[in-house]
Amino acid sequence: MTFTDDLLAPRMAADPAAPLITHYDAAEDSRIELSVVTSLNWAAKIAGFLRDGIGALPGDEVAIDLSPHWLAAAIPLGIWWAGCSVRLAGSAAEQSTHDGGDADSEPVATICTIDRLGAHDDADELYVAGLDAFAMAPLDLPPGVSSLVSEARIFPDSFAPSPGAGAQRPLSWIDTSAVIQRPGRVLSVDPGTAEMVETVVGTFAAGGSLVLATGGPTDDAARTSWLDDIRAAEKVDD
Repeated sequence: MTFTDDLLAPRMAADPAAPLITHYDAAEDSRIELSVVTSLNWAAKIAGFLRDGIGALPGDEVAIDLSPHWLAAAIPLGIWWAGCSVRLAGSAAEQSTHDGGDADSEPVATICTIDRLGAHDDADELYVAGLDAFAMAPLDLPPGVSSLVSEARIFPDSFAPSPGAGAQRPLSWIDTSAVIQRPGRVLSVDPGTAEMVETVVGTFAAGGSLVLATGGPTDDAARTSWLDDIRAAEKVDD
C-alpha cells in the first residue's frame, strides 16, 4: 500500500463521488471541485507518467515548487502513488524552515507551476503545471521544458503501484505522523508549497476535504467578506 492508498482507499470505498478538493480562484473567477475519484484520476495520470513515462522508481524523490491550485493539491497524490517522495524545491525562505531532503541527491524530476518557472533553470527534468481554471491552457515554455498536463494526460485514469512502492518516506522534510490531522471541510488560504502539502496530508488522513482559496482581494474588508462567503457556501469547519 502506498501513502496515497492509505489516504484515499477508505474514501473510495465509502463515497467516491464526495468532494475532496474545492478550489476558489479569485484571479480566474472560478470554482473547481474534484471528487475523490476525479482526484485519483489525476493522481493516476501523474503516477503513470512518473513511472512509465520517465522511469521513476520507488524511493526516488520528485521536487516540487507549486503555487496553490487544485492540480498542485493533486500532484503529491500522484508522486506518492508512484512510490516516490515529495521534496521541496521552493524559495529560500521556505527551504530554511524545512529539511529539503538529501542535498547531494538529484530528484528524478522537478515540477513547478508556471509562475515559478524562472527559479528552476538548472533542473534536468523540469515539468510545468498551468494555473488556469482547468490547468489545460497552452503554455509558452522554453526548449527542454515540458507541460506536466500534456505529458500526463495520455496515461490511464487508473494506476496499479509497483512492488515496493509503499516503502517510501512520503515527505522528505517531515515525519507525516507529526502532521496535525484536520477533519471536516478545511479552508486553506494562499498556502506555501509545504503548508499546502501538509494540509493535504492532515486533511485527507482525517477523512476531511480541502477548500483552497487563492488570489482574493487585498483590501482587508473585501478579503474578509470573500472568505466568509466561501466558509458559508462550503460549510467550512472552523
